[in-house]
Amino acid sequence: MAITVGDIYTQFPGFNPKDMIALMNGRTDFDGSDTVSLSNIASYNGGFASELSIFVAGREGKSFTNLLPKNKRVSVNKEAGISEKPNSNDKQSKPASAGSIPIDTSVWDIADKNQGKKMA
Repeated sequence: MAITVGDIYTQFPGFNPKDMIALMNGRTDFDGSDTVSLSNIASYNGGFASELSIFVAGREGKSFTNLLPKNKRVSVNKEAGISEKPNSNDKQSKPASAGSIPIDTSVWDIADKNQGKKMA
């Protein structure tokens, strides 16, 4: 997903055109379909700065809020309803390890050892 010039003007009809030029790195030939860099929005300090950050955080999530300074990130996450703590689904599980098997060992040797342990 991307934030476009049109998205910003739709959400904030009173957004200052000079601020949009600053967000677009000085470009004046933009239209509503041009995308605005998330890093530019994160560093933006003009009018509607906090409202814009909350709006973008709601649309982009942590990919945007991770660009913010820590003190601003906490308040924006809170206002946008984004959890600071990772969900249990977000945790990455370690892949299962096969353990240490000597190079000269055959899978048939391992199977024979396991069969012998079960019978004993």
